[in-house]
Amino acid sequence: QLSAMLGKIQTRCPSPRSIGIAFAGLRNESDRKQVVDAVGDYWPGIPVQAGDDLSCAWWAAGPLDPNVSGRVVVLSGTGSCCFALNGTGRSAKVGGWGHLLGDRGSGYNLGHHALRGCVLEWDRNRRWPKVGSMILRRLLLNDPEALIAWAQKAEKPEVAALAREVCLAGFFFA
Repeated sequence: QLSAMLGKIQTRCPSPRSIGIAFAGLRNESDRKQVVDAVGDYWPGIPVQAGDDLSCAWWAAGPLDPNVSGRVVVLSGTGSCCFALNGTGRSAKVGGWGHLLGDRGSGYNLGHHALRGCVLEWDRNRRWPKVGSMILRRLLLNDPEALIAWAQKAEKPEVAALAREVCLAGFFFA
């Protein structure tokens, strides 16, 4: 998938001066080397910086201002993570564990909890909640039973995309 994506990008940007590329979960040197090597197949000799999405957000914010006590970067998309660094060099990181272990507040987490909450409400009270109707409409499904097949095939980004309906419905969790 990465190779196909890089090939499409190369047709639109054949000779960049440098390349920065970030992926969620790009955590170790072996992963970074694979990405840098793949980029090098399309743009040999071009400087490449590869890292995770949190690092990318940190770089994009620019140099740390010495007059500010620190910086906090929060990512909340398909996954979620929060990283802070204060002026003394102390840091703290919360989240970034992936959808199976954490990522509270992520799009996936919101969509997944909404789906589970809807079916629980149906099982307990035979009432289908407003957010459930909004989700069915978005997925072009006719009834809650159709969610079973959809959920078994759904990929993480598809579940995360349901966060929009969750927010529009005002359906949040403590």
